[in-house]
Amino acid sequence: DGNNEDQDCNGDCFGDAVVDDCGECGGDNSSCSGCTDPEAANYDEDAIVDDGSCVYFQNFTDLPQQTGVNQLVILENIIGLEPGDEIGLFDVNGLLSAGDCTDEYGNLLVGAGIYDGNQMNIVGVGSLDFCDFPDGYQLSGWVEDNPIIIKIWDASQDYEYTATQLIFETEGVWGELYSIVSDLDANIYGCTDPEALNYDEYATSDDGSCIYTVTQNLALDGVILNNVSLYNDPLESNVEDMFGDANIVLITNDDGEYYIPGSDVNTIGDWEVGKGYQILVGGFNDIEVSVEGYPIDASQNPIELQPFLLNNIAYLLDEATTIESVFNGLPIVFASDDEGHYYIPGNNVNTIDQSGGMQPGKGYQVLISGTESIDFVYGEPDGGLGRDLPVVGASDNYEITRTGVSHPMVIEQVTGAVSQGDELVAYANGIAVGVAPVNVEGSTLLVSWKSLYEYGLDTDGYHDGDGIEIRLFSQELGQELRVIANLNVDTYGETPISIGSVHVLNELAVPVEFSLEQNYPNPFNPTTTIDVSVSTDSHILLNIYDINGRLVSTLADNNYDTGYHSFIWNGLDQYGNKMSAGIYFYSLHTKEMTLTKKMILMK
Repeated sequence: DGNNEDQDCNGDCFGDAVVDDCGECGGDNSSCSGCTDPEAANYDEDAIVDDGSCVYFQNFTDLPQQTGVNQLVILENIIGLEPGDEIGLFDVNGLLSAGDCTDEYGNLLVGAGIYDGNQMNIVGVGSLDFCDFPDGYQLSGWVEDNPIIIKIWDASQDYEYTATQLIFETEGVWGELYSIVSDLDANIYGCTDPEALNYDEYATSDDGSCIYTVTQNLALDGVILNNVSLYNDPLESNVEDMFGDANIVLITNDDGEYYIPGSDVNTIGDWEVGKGYQILVGGFNDIEVSVEGYPIDASQNPIELQPFLLNNIAYLLDEATTIESVFNGLPIVFASDDEGHYYIPGNNVNTIDQSGGMQPGKGYQVLISGTESIDFVYGEPDGGLGRDLPVVGASDNYEITRTGVSHPMVIEQVTGAVSQGDELVAYANGIAVGVAPVNVEGSTLLVSWKSLYEYGLDTDGYHDGDGIEIRLFSQELGQELRVIANLNVDTYGETPISIGSVHVLNELAVPVEFSLEQNYPNPFNPTTTIDVSVSTDSHILLNIYDINGRLVSTLADNNYDTGYHSFIWNGLDQYGNKMSAGIYFYSLHTKEMTLTKKMILMK
C-alpha cells in the first residue's frame, strides 16, 4: 500500500534484517570489530566494536614514546613460536636519553609484537637529537647503522632469549627504509632429556647434544702393581673420594705424587685426565672400582710426552686401537703396559698390538727420544688386533710371578742348541723372573718381572742391580741348558731395555758336578780364561802353580753360587811380576775334591 514502515533495511516487507553497529544492513559487527583498547598490543584504531581479542604485552613492555621516526621490520617465515609469544626489537647501543641532553646509550627495546601465527610486521622507534638547538633535547630510540637485534619471550616458560637463527634479506641495521627477515627460527636448541648431564630446561628442540655420565669399571689385580687410566672425567675427582671405600695400599703417577691412605698421604689430590696411575691393592685380592664421570672427547685432550721421563699416560678411548696407529711417526723408544706387553719400534717389537692393541682402562708407560716434549691426540679407534699371544710369562714349565713392573730384553738372535718350542728363561739370584717361547726366525721378547720390594712387599722378581742370567728350557730334553748371553748390560735396572743375542750350549744350565775346564786359549800370551763348574754353593780355591809346584797366583778364594764361573789369569804372579814362558798348572780345590790341569804360557 506504499507504506515503508513494515520494510527492513533490505527493503523486504516484514523482513528482520537490521543495521549493525558498523552501519551495515544485516551485518554481524565483524566489519568494524577488533581490539578497541589503545593499551593493547593489537589495538585497532578502526574498530568500533570490541570483540574481546585484545592481547597485552607481558614482557616487552618498556617501549619508548613515539618520535615520528620509525622503521618497519617484516618477519616472514617464523618457526618455533606459539601464539602469545612475544618478539622484541632491540638496539644494543640505542639512545637512552629522553627529554634531556645527557647523551646516554645502551641496550634499548624499540619495538615489539605478539605472535599470532602469521607474518609479523613490527615497527621500531627511532631516536631524535635536537641538542644542537637552544633548549633542545633527545628522544629515545634506535640509532642509525646499529644492528637490529631480535629477542624472543617464550610465554609458556616465561623465558627471554636472543634469536640467532635468522636470515635478513636486507642489511639488518637500523636506518634502512624497511628491513625483511625472510626466515626466523625461534627454536631453542639444546638437550631436552632431563636425565642428561647437560639438560636444558628451556630447550624446545633437541639438537642431539645430550651428555650422559659414563661408568667405567677398573679391574685391579690383587698381586701386581696395576697401571690404569680412565676414559671418563670423574664426577668425584679426588682420589680419596674415588677409592676411599677400596682396600688401597698406594696410588702414584709419573709426577712422583702419592695417595697412601694408611699413612694419611694424598699429594695427588684430583685425578688428572690424560695420566696413567699405578695402583697397589691390599690383601692380595682382586677388586673392582666403579668410576662415574663425564665422557671425554679424546680429540680435544692432547697428551704430553716429556723427554727424560718415563711418562705414564692414559688411554682415553673406550675401544681398543693399535698402538702403532697412535704413535706412528713419533720418536718412541718403547711403550709398555702392566701385563708385560711392549711396543719397541726400533727393534720391530710390538706385542701390545699382537695381544689386542691398546685397551680401555690401561695406563701405558712411554719413553721417547730427543730433548723436546711432544703432544699427541688419540684418533678414532680401529678395533686393535686379534689376540694371538698367550699371557706374558705363561708357561707349562714355570710359575712366574707377574708384578706389573717389568723389564724388556730384546733377544735379536738365538743360536746353538735351540729348537722351535724351547723357552728362554730369565733368572735373578737363582729365581726365574721371566719366560718366553723362542722365536728361532727373528727377535724374541723376554720380559722379566721386578719384585715389589720398593713398596714393602716381598714378592718374587729381580731387584735393581741383580745380575741378568738367561737359560734355555729344552722341550726335547726337559731340562735347562746353559746360555751365553751377549747383552748391552749385565744387570737389571741399568737401562730401560736390554738388547743383544744369546748362544745356547749343549750342556746343563746348572752343573750336576764340580768340574774344571781346559783353559782357553792354550797356549796363551798374555791372558787365558779358566771355566769352573760349581754344582752346589761352595767355597772354592783356584790356584796357579809353576812346574816346581810353587804357588804363583790365587784366582779364587771365596764362596761361589751354583753355576758356571770364569776366571782370567794375566800371566803375573801374586806380586805383579811377569812370569816366564813355560808349563804351569792350575788347581781347583773344594771341600769334596781337587782337580788339576796343565797350561802353557808362550813367549
